[in-house]
Order: sequence, then structure tokens, then C-alpha cells
Amino acid sequence: MRRSSMMAIALCAGTALTTGSPLAGQSSAIQSLAMRDGPLIAPVFEGWYKTPDGKIQLSFGYYNRSTVEAIELPIGPNNKIEPGGPDHGQPTHFRPRPATERGGNRLRGVFTITVPADAEKKEYVWTLTHAGRTLTVPSNIDPQFEIDALKEGKDLSFEDGGVPSDNTPPVLKFAADAAGGIGHLGVRTTLKTTLPEPATINFWVTDDGKPVRNNKPVGVTVAWSKYRGPGAVTFSRLSVPIDAATGSGSVSATFSEPGDYVLWGLATDGSPGTSECCWTNGFVTVLVGGKAPR
Repeated sequence: MRRSSMMAIALCAGTALTTGSPLAGQSSAIQSLAMRDGPLIAPVFEGWYKTPDGKIQLSFGYYNRSTVEAIELPIGPNNKIEPGGPDHGQPTHFRPRPATERGGNRLRGVFTITVPADAEKKEYVWTLTHAGRTLTVPSNIDPQFEIDALKEGKDLSFEDGGVPSDNTPPVLKFAADAAGGIGHLGVRTTLKTTLPEPATINFWVTDDGKPVRNNKPVGVTVAWSKYRGPGAVTFSRLSVPIDAATGSGSVSATFSEPGDYVLWGLATDGSPGTSECCWTNGFVTVLVGGKAPR
């Protein structure tokens, strides 16, 4: 049986925090370390899953101890994934997350690395260095780290072991007639703008109507944040509920300076916070031209 959520984190010095133990225990270990030793940005390996075409997705997330401070770690010695890196599509902007939000200060399944099913089992290692501390996490294509990212096998809100829910992630699209993307791998698009004009992002979402609460589907919201980029990004709305009638939403993003940005849209349907399902990542590259305001 697949585990619903796994996490592996290790110190660069080689001291393992946790590997392969239940999520709650691993989260406690990270938080205990953070409280004892100060600021902490920790890489997380969530596990792996297969897409319908047979490719393996290695899923990663991160933990930012701060509930107020965003951390910028450019691709390079302080933010690298090897082998074949340092850039494997990981974030460079590590946003804080209030502990009242889903998952607390930990952001799960933020990005994936695609590995062909017939490829040799490589171990990809993500290294983050911040505030004088280096933490690394390796991937592990072992059966115990297989996760249910595309279908929720159990409702983990039940303490007695859960019941089948069969919830699936929303399908997110950046064009009404596009095929869209699903799950941690998600979907991508590219836009252009010139300062001071904002970039307008239109998106469409379809969902299976699960989970249901009070005899009604919870519904889908898409939360927006910066993922990469040289300057500050201001969104017209941080969280956009999908219109039930049109299945669509829209948000605008304003940039403080020119450059290449990646924005992250997280489409969620209200599934339990300890599951590896059911959300979909959307990544929007925005090429911003012009001159920065004086």
C-alpha cells in the first residue's frame, strides 16, 4: 500500500533528522531543530509517484520556520540540486506560511524532477544554505516512498485509519481549450509585459467535486505567490476562488523591476492537510521588460 505522505531530511554534517518515519514525527523533528537553533530553511523530499505515461516524478517541498520572512536563495552554491544541476526547477523564493494555513510552515509538493521509468535509479540531492546552516535532502525511489499524489486513497482526517475518498487533484489550465495539468508536476505557461504594466493571468479549473462538506463540494481556490525573480511581486489577490459557473479565475501581478520571473499558482480543493493529494501546481514565467522605477 502506498504511504500517503513521506519526508526525508538530513543535515549536511550527516546527522539524519528523520527518514521514512510518519509525517507528524518528521515535522516535529524539523520544528524542534528550528526552535533550538534559530532560522531554518529545510528542503524536503516528499516521495515519488508515476504519471500515466510511466515517468517517475520526484516530489520536493520545503519548510520555512518564519511566518513573516521570505527568503531569497538564488540558484548556485546555496541552492542546488545535483547531479545535473544546480538548476532542476526548484524555487529561489521561499515564502513564509502562517501556521494557521494548511500544512503549517511546511509547503509540500512544490515541484518535481521527472525521471524516465527505465532510467537508472539516480539519487538527486537538494542542498540549501541559509543563516550559516546547510541542509541537504536526497531523493529515494524505494517502494516505501511511493505516494498517492494523483488520487487520495484515504481521508486522513479519520483517526481510525481513514476511509477511501477517491479524491483527485483539480485540472488547471492557462487557456480554456488547453489540456491542462494535474498534481505536483502541474502545468506551465509564459507571458510578457513591460513596466509598469501588470501581467494578467487567466486560468481555468475543472474538478471532481470532492471533498464534500455539508452536502456541498468544498470548491477550488488558487493561491498565488512569487517562485523566482529579481524583484518584488504584488498580486491583486493572493487567493482566488474559482467561479462555479465559469470554472475560471483571474489575477494580476505587478513587478518592482524588470527581469525574468516565475509565479506559482497552487490550486487546492480542500483535501486533508496531511495528504499528498489533492492539489495542482501552476507555473507562469513572466518576461518583464522596461526600466525599474526610480
